[in-house]
Amino acid sequence: MTVEGTNDRDGGVGEAAQRTAPAGSSGVAAAVPIGLVWPVVLYFPLVGVIMPFVGRPETWEPGEVALVLAVSIVTASVPVLPVAWLLRRLRVPRPRATAAIGLLLACPAAIGLVWWAAVSPWSDRPVEAMTLTLLTSAATFVQVVRHSFGRRRLRAIAVISALILVVSVSTVVARYVAEGREEARTAFDTLPGSMVVLDREGWEPAGAVAIKDSYLEVTYRSTGQESRALHVTGYADPGYANFDDPCADLTDVTCEDRGPGLLRHYSTGPQMLTRHDDTHVVIEAPTWLPDARESDLLAAAEHVREPTPAEREKLRDLVVRDATREIIPG
Repeated sequence: MTVEGTNDRDGGVGEAAQRTAPAGSSGVAAAVPIGLVWPVVLYFPLVGVIMPFVGRPETWEPGEVALVLAVSIVTASVPVLPVAWLLRRLRVPRPRATAAIGLLLACPAAIGLVWWAAVSPWSDRPVEAMTLTLLTSAATFVQVVRHSFGRRRLRAIAVISALILVVSVSTVVARYVAEGREEARTAFDTLPGSMVVLDREGWEPAGAVAIKDSYLEVTYRSTGQESRALHVTGYADPGYANFDDPCADLTDVTCEDRGPGLLRHYSTGPQMLTRHDDTHVVIEAPTWLPDARESDLLAAAEHVREPTPAEREKLRDLVVRDATREIIPG
């Protein structure tokens, strides 16, 4: 029986012929350079996928993330069309399905497995890592082309590859989030006693950021009808914010002693500098909100204290929660 049987909807040969006529040597030979080049083709879509996770993920809107992912998928899918056309010219059975399954599922899955198993330890050997990546992609696509005559085999390859990709991506994202949360816990636990809380009626903590060995910044929001916010930051090192001489060498800044501390006026708004025991404290409004009221700053400066053990745990949870929000785009 020849491979000139009745064409099916995928542009391949008839079902009976497909089961008995594997892809010819020309199709397998063409699969080698296609597979070698494919990791380079996937580079730009991959950059698009990871782009929302780089820099400041919290600034990405859900619609922006969806758009970038959609463009990345389209960018990876378009090159499949000429490959399918070439496979059809070479009489490879089911050329469209073979190209799509091989290049969009099987090759990325195989590359991912190889990177997990071997490439990561070679992070300082880029030539060897890239060579292994290209060879893996070529070998995988060759096997997909060789098994293109069987519909069930292609389906099995597609299902297994998809599962590998789902598990791999889920594992990478979970590890990424777990590492971010652990870094936040470590940053909080290593703070050298520089924590203060605002103990004033009508204000409650809404968020917190810990910078390892440096400071803890707690965001408070008012519970009244008019929503306001304050940052209360305790510094371990007085030199970090130049507390020894807070108004020196500053232009367009005025300072005045106001009871519990020093009120410093920037163009961005007022800022209160005070102290609780050995902890230097800065109280100000977040930069994305209107300037703080001086009355709020003065009152807050008189109501800072060390947190209780229960409050420390709550602050730790806030630090971890906010860190998680910041590393997940959208």
